[in-house]
Amino acid sequence: RKDFIVDEYQVYEARAWGADAILLICAILNNEQLKHLLHVAHDQRMHCLVEVHSAEEARRAVAAGAQIIGVNSRDLVTFRMNPYLMRELRYTIPADRVVVAESGIHSAADARRLARYDVHAMLVGESQVKSQDIPGQMRSLLEGANQSAQVKICGLRTQVHLNAATEAGADMLGLMFYEPSHRYIEPAQVKMLLEDTRFSSSPGDEQAAPDLVGVFVNKEADFINEVVEQVGLHFVQLHGNEPPDFCQFIKRPVIKALQLADNKDYGLVKAYQEAAWRILLDTPSSAWGGTGTTHNWDLARSVVQDSPIILAGGLAPENVAEAISRVRPWGVDVSSGVETNKTKDVAKIQAFIKNVRMSAAIH
Repeated sequence: RKDFIVDEYQVYEARAWGADAILLICAILNNEQLKHLLHVAHDQRMHCLVEVHSAEEARRAVAAGAQIIGVNSRDLVTFRMNPYLMRELRYTIPADRVVVAESGIHSAADARRLARYDVHAMLVGESQVKSQDIPGQMRSLLEGANQSAQVKICGLRTQVHLNAATEAGADMLGLMFYEPSHRYIEPAQVKMLLEDTRFSSSPGDEQAAPDLVGVFVNKEADFINEVVEQVGLHFVQLHGNEPPDFCQFIKRPVIKALQLADNKDYGLVKAYQEAAWRILLDTPSSAWGGTGTTHNWDLARSVVQDSPIILAGGLAPENVAEAISRVRPWGVDVSSGVETNKTKDVAKIQAFIKNVRMSAAIH
């Protein structure tokens, strides 16, 4: 029953009508009401979708014992959309709760973005009602959520290339904070660049910008967290020999890059599975950072069986579709593969992302 439920009578009424679940909106219930209605519903063997619109409401829902939490990106007062809300709230909600994305889900890009934040379900209404092709719309959303690999374009240093990757549909943009790399960019410079790109968009915008990933090599946690706040990073990629327990000190979800040489390195993956948000598999090298050399795809495929991974190493527009077909990674990461003479190439960025999306349609 999707309604403004404020009294237990409405719960009993819904059950009598045959409802299996009810909607409870945190914004219109105090803590005592929320706990009581959850108890009444569970006593009737009903599920509750508890809807939240802020970090405080998410905290209240968790404290009340809600097992299914819906994050509604539409403000109930202004009706403005905040496509960034799930990103802001998702990792404040315990991993054992079911998380549902609500509102503003119109395209495959929307579904792919929400899947990136590990949501378990998406509540879609308005876009289906307005669609002239409901089956086609549903196929598009399912493809975006379940089939299309996430795309990370790494080593971006200029406004032109940041905009090009964004407009081409990249999901994540990588910024290199490793000084020895020729792709290194100073945090202060990043902040200035972002002010003149799509990242200056406000929470009221319907279209969300890609996520920013900062790449670090063997830096102190305090330094990383300082850059996180200064730049506004959404994820942190660790590309050095940081131990698994180091991840807990980072204030953003961690992508841990690992260089696997053979099956004997599986233990390394398992050691980081619990600590890191995602594992990135790169080609073994004596140097830190990307190698530009193609990874052992058969080895990577065997790792995918146990863990969603981001595949890196030697990917380019010409081979990324084959890599996705053979490995079935959660995401793909590219830097040198979309460069010409060590400089990002707009045409290659566009071709790379296009080929990733086409691979989803084929498979």
